[in-house]
Order: sequence, then C-alpha cells, then structure tokens
Amino acid sequence: MERSATISADADRLLQLFSNLLANALHHGSAGTPVAVGVATLGQGSAREVVVTVRNHGVIAAELLPTLFDPFRGRENAGSKARGLGLGLFISKQIADAHGARIEVQSSPERGEITFAVHIPC
Repeated sequence: MERSATISADADRLLQLFSNLLANALHHGSAGTPVAVGVATLGQGSAREVVVTVRNHGVIAAELLPTLFDPFRGRENAGSKARGLGLGLFISKQIADAHGARIEVQSSPERGEITFAVHIPC
C-alpha cells in the first residue's frame, strides 16, 4: 500500500471543506462520543484517489439523505441544537465538485454511525 499521493487543489478551500465536515460531526453527533478522521490512498495509475473520511456516532434519517447537500436543508425543522445558516454541507459539496472530487455520506442505523467520505483524484 502506497502511503503518499499528490493532489492539485486549493488548500484553503479543502481546509474549509474538512472543517465543515468536522464541525458537522461534532455538532450533530451523539454527545460524548468520538469523531474519527481517516485518510487513505486508493487505486492505481490514473484511477488513484485520496479518500478522507469523517465518522461520528449518530443516525441520519434515510429520507434526508437525498437532500442532505441542498442549501438550508432542515432549517425549518431545526431544534435546539441548530446554529449556523444550514450551508456547511452544501458548501462542502460545491468545493468537492470544483476539485473534481466527490463527497458521499452513509448512515448506518444498525451501527449507529455516520460516515462522510471525500474522494479526491490524484
């Protein structure tokens, strides 16, 4: 397994993307549980990518997943934990798209965890 990779990217925008994902995980995750961050290089040749994952404990309702990256999603039903403008995940997706990357989310009710993965081409 190769441990290094080079990507061409705007470092400030990627910092914003990952900061948004971490803030989201800390704010919306189950209280008192850890947030795990992972980085891996996958693939070979022109299909190589760096994958950054942010995992926290919690569950996202299945019906929210298709619109999770939409602007202002869920603000009208926001409870006491609400803060911000509801744009963090939308902005993160826009930054990923601008870098030719993709951002995915998986919510596993069985394991009680949420994983965001950003796939950045090398």
